[in-house]
Amino acid sequence: MLRRLPQRRDLWRFLLANMLYTDGLNTLFAFGAIFAAGVHGMAIQEILLFGIALNVTAGIGAAAGGLVDDRLGSKRTVLLSLAALLLLSAALVVVPSKPAFWVLALLLGLFFGPAQASSRTLLARLAPPGEMAAHFGLFALSGRITGFLGPAVLAAVTTLTGSQRLGMATIGVFLGLGALMLLSVRAPRRARG
Repeated sequence: MLRRLPQRRDLWRFLLANMLYTDGLNTLFAFGAIFAAGVHGMAIQEILLFGIALNVTAGIGAAAGGLVDDRLGSKRTVLLSLAALLLLSAALVVVPSKPAFWVLALLLGLFFGPAQASSRTLLARLAPPGEMAAHFGLFALSGRITGFLGPAVLAAVTTLTGSQRLGMATIGVFLGLGALMLLSVRAPRRARG
């Protein structure tokens, strides 16, 4: 299966794209609370409440994302989600007030679920039927193999500039590169039913 992967260019490109944007998403998950505390002075209780609220909006987004996926297709749903995540994360980096940060972050939460769920749906459409389990294993690996890159780049930029805002801005690079790579993937037509 691994030997045939380079010949399946769309599947290969998708796995690379997923690797990039998942690194951005995971870095956002890992460092969002640190950023909220460091830049906006959130105390631990507020961060816990923030995390709960963010999970609620992510759940709402995941449910709504399924409807969007049914209507527009998986690739478009992932691309729309990544575009929204990119714009909202850029706004979060520059927003000066805590209330505005809360609003933008909760809006951002709406797009976590669709980006992840529709990525799995797209993989199911790209992978050959007899090799589905193996490709889902590669998919899981592609989301973790470079898991150190996002945090390393964020930490390096934060250390070099002394700015948590500039460090968090690096997440956009991963989201953007992943979206650009995903644009080159030809998604199979969905079966009507």
